[in-house]
Amino acid sequence: ALSEDGDVYCWGRQMLPAVDDKPRGVIYSGAKKVSASENSVFILNSDNELYYYGSNKHYKFTENEENNLTLIAKDVKDFSVSETTVGYIKTNGKLYMYGDNAYGQLGTYDREEKSQPEAVLGNAKKVICESTFTLVLQENGNAIAFGNSSYGQLSRQETAITAPVEL
Repeated sequence: ALSEDGDVYCWGRQMLPAVDDKPRGVIYSGAKKVSASENSVFILNSDNELYYYGSNKHYKFTENEENNLTLIAKDVKDFSVSETTVGYIKTNGKLYMYGDNAYGQLGTYDREEKSQPEAVLGNAKKVICESTFTLVLQENGNAIAFGNSSYGQLSRQETAITAPVEL
């Protein structure tokens, strides 16, 4: 949970060490957005730095398995994670994606898994990653999608859309 003052609280299986001068359960201070998926936590702080902690077979940011927050990117204005993918938008509007890509959910014109961030498109304002597809709102109001559309969730008849398409 994220409090109004930017403290990140964790309960249950606490994966991160507590911040020394904060109440029990506080694992980070200075956050403006938090998201968790499977065994990982992502934190965007007030300096627009995106941090990651945990493990996931679809995205791996460090070679070691230490229990430390890892800086993934700077100048980030928004991000989204699913159990298979990560997407973040830099302050310049470029969307970067990586992780599993079995359904084309990274928008990289292929179905190859990406272990490093790849720039997908520009002019991005908001991103929402689901396990098999991704939705993007651009600054000009366009809605973009890529990934699995086998049930029509992307308003297309194709089952795997590997390139960004406008909805």
